[in-house]
Amino acid sequence: MSESRAAAERDGFASCPRVSPTATGKWVSICDPPHAEPIVSGCARGPSRRPGIVQRALALVFVAVGAACTSPASPTHVASDPWGPLAVVDAPPNGDFARMPGVLRLTDNCAMLELATGDLVLLAWPVNETEWRPETETVVYQRRSGDLVEVRDGEAMVLGGSGEVFFGPESEGLTVEAWIARLDWVVAPDEDCTADSSWSIGDVSIGDE
Repeated sequence: MSESRAAAERDGFASCPRVSPTATGKWVSICDPPHAEPIVSGCARGPSRRPGIVQRALALVFVAVGAACTSPASPTHVASDPWGPLAVVDAPPNGDFARMPGVLRLTDNCAMLELATGDLVLLAWPVNETEWRPETETVVYQRRSGDLVEVRDGEAMVLGGSGEVFFGPESEGLTVEAWIARLDWVVAPDEDCTADSSWSIGDVSIGDE
């Protein structure tokens, strides 16, 4: 045995290429777990005179290997809802020309139109024409004319489009649940938003325009 080989074995290491030593002295792929079978052999090890140092070094190697070979974790952060209290439908503006005057009522979870009778109307906002601005708690809508209007809680407005009634003989048995189920929502109405009827928005104007 050469003097360099004997010196290496006295220090507890054989003179061969090192990839990732396990506690048994076998050589494994950098991304194989510590219990895996060796894929490169022939690297015998003599007894170490510094077991504490070697064990700590191996522990650090396994920690580093685990970090390198673990798949990236799925992101846990969820962005805040960009639509605020609005119920937004994945559809173009309603093409009907009926008009519904009322006052916009915004809560933490709901956006509804309050009629002069006190009845509440659940609103479906078209996705491409609608924007929620949380810093001002206002709704910006692009009208059929291309102009933008901005409305806030308590503001009088007139909505174009058409709606459905949920109670009385005019409802023909339609329920809130059935109305929600037949539309393709980006954000469906919150279950706390109870209303007497619904309105699919086609246009928005301020006041009595």
